[in-house]
Amino acid sequence: MNSRNDSYKKDHYLKRNNQSNANVIAPKKNLGQHYLIDTNKLSYIASFANQLSESIIEIGPGTGQLTKYLFEYGCKKLLAIEKDKRFIVHLNSLFSNQDFTIFNKDILNTNFDELPNYILVGNLPYNISAPIIIKFINFINKFEHGIFLIQKEVADKICAKCNDRSYGRISVFIQSVANTKKILTVPPGCFSPPPKVYSEVIYITKKNKGNIHANNEHIDQSNKDKNNEKIDLGKVDTENIDLEKLDIILKAAFSNPRKTIRNNLKGFPKAEEIIQNNGLDMSVRPNNIPVEIYIQLSKIIC
Repeated sequence: MNSRNDSYKKDHYLKRNNQSNANVIAPKKNLGQHYLIDTNKLSYIASFANQLSESIIEIGPGTGQLTKYLFEYGCKKLLAIEKDKRFIVHLNSLFSNQDFTIFNKDILNTNFDELPNYILVGNLPYNISAPIIIKFINFINKFEHGIFLIQKEVADKICAKCNDRSYGRISVFIQSVANTKKILTVPPGCFSPPPKVYSEVIYITKKNKGNIHANNEHIDQSNKDKNNEKIDLGKVDTENIDLEKLDIILKAAFSNPRKTIRNNLKGFPKAEEIIQNNGLDMSVRPNNIPVEIYIQLSKIIC
């Protein structure tokens, strides 16, 4: 049964890409493999990446479509990390004349301390895109820039702003230390096989020291009126962020997103004072609290 399924997927890939049977590796569903084949999207990602650096770590190069464009747009050194050993010989042969190194590893089990401080680029499998990006964030001081093609729903959550419906734990965690931006929407038809949902390319870059800014437009207008004062985010200490401590607060705060912050943070006695001192009251929901206040909560409470 699995053999017939693999054969179908291979034939589907061949037809879509006008290729012969030789050297074609069928995508594996259990690894979340969807090959990006749209040349315009590949060109855009490669061009964007090479404006940032000529040295790149590519996560999951697969058949090497994006890798090829990265080299064409000026990449001088590329280190690839690929879990599927079927691609290794093919990629080494394809890029034998380039400064190309490939490790046959699972990115989630890779020791990031041992990697060079290149930028990270990758068409990430949907089922592990969030854990990969969280791992990248924990090493943001080393890598500084990441360009990732991921499921649109996950991209929306990562880039969501305070008061957005998608704003949640992952939004705050990532935006505490990084700027996030959606740079390119990728429809299902740009892949082979096509996924059932839209994808998005996001750009994540480390915030510079003193570059964590917020303005009062992030605060829900009804809450501002209720308190009759503006939040003075100038008094929020946003440097030396401890992501472990921050995540303790976020787990509690977003444990029940529909309930008020009073209910979710009842185990943290100082929370009310901190939130009220910043112009909010405890009746707000977790998605009504800006990143900077969560950072302050993590510093004082933990």
